[in-house]
Amino acid sequence: MTTVSTTSTGVNLMKFAMTPETTTNKYARHFVNDKEQFKASNCFGTWVTANIYAVYSYGFHFPMYVWDANEQQWFGNSLKYSRTTSKQQSQLRPDVDNIKEFTTGQLKQLVSSGSLVEYVIQLARSDNSVTLTLNEEN
Repeated sequence: MTTVSTTSTGVNLMKFAMTPETTTNKYARHFVNDKEQFKASNCFGTWVTANIYAVYSYGFHFPMYVWDANEQQWFGNSLKYSRTTSKQQSQLRPDVDNIKEFTTGQLKQLVSSGSLVEYVIQLARSDNSVTLTLNEEN
């Protein structure tokens, strides 16, 4: 099945899908860029919460990319898991220049926190050595 959709910038994208939510890894990047739920070969993308969209390889244990809608920011996994997962990371990488790199554990905590802000708050609460500095304007 072939579907055509328009991005927020007005660009038409062709999505080649075997069913509405199943596609190949080669074409899955279109789903990632549009933050749409999909399933491909041993990877998938889904909205975990109303604010967090995540792309996983071989299950929830390895998030490759996470989108925080509140921050309008992509986060990517800086670690390598296997040759196959590295290929998936390349195929499914969002088409943006600024992806903040986190470890697998950090990405999992970000997802479970529900937002970058909540993740940072939890880090600050759990680590007494974290100091938050507020800049005051005079």
